[in-house]
Amino acid sequence: MRHAARFVALLGIAAVSLPLHGCVTNAATGRTQLNALSRDEEIALGTEAGPQLAVEYGGVY
Repeated sequence: MRHAARFVALLGIAAVSLPLHGCVTNAATGRTQLNALSRDEEIALGTEAGPQLAVEYGGVY
């Protein structure tokens, strides 16, 4: 149940923050898309969450 509450909270934060960031051009496709996080924010989030996720899911695959 705790995971569901966390998911709902993150979903709410994402819904509020999406309009604040705007559109960017995807370098791979050349198409415009809405991004919730900047590239640097994504890297920081992955660096912070990566070790805990590896523990929770039994390693890096």
